[in-house]
Amino acid sequence: MVLDLARRLAQANSKLEDPLTEGEAIVLIDEIDLHLHPTWQRQIVHKLTDTFPRCQFIATTHSPQVIGEVNSNGIHIMADGEVYSPAHSFGVDSSRVLEEVMDAHARNFEIQELLQRISDRVGDDLYSDARNLLDQLAERVGEDDPEVTRVRTLLDFLEDE
Repeated sequence: MVLDLARRLAQANSKLEDPLTEGEAIVLIDEIDLHLHPTWQRQIVHKLTDTFPRCQFIATTHSPQVIGEVNSNGIHIMADGEVYSPAHSFGVDSSRVLEEVMDAHARNFEIQELLQRISDRVGDDLYSDARNLLDQLAERVGEDDPEVTRVRTLLDFLEDE
């Protein structure tokens, strides 16, 4: 893609000394994240705009990594017959982008349901039940999962009161 864009800019701007940095174009890219490793998804927007500074890029994506690298005023979401920009996007972690921008769960449905059951037990002051469910969660996602740590800390605090 980059080589094709560079070639086209050079052909269209043969009189320019540096067509890559001086050439102007509007570039449309469908699914800019397609076939890219998540690390590259985080880099693609910056690399393209740095390499072709006078080009305007209009791209589609379903990647929270790409969305997290773009300022919210550069994102336009089309849903339910409306177009809007998210309140925040740049620097937002992928899980939050999934939930707040893309309206998708960051976790698997079963794990999300288990987290909700734990939350319900904590809300009902059923701490023993919550701990049993938390042990099931830890077995599935690992003891070092941030939610496991958060809930264990919460339960320790509530039970010490």
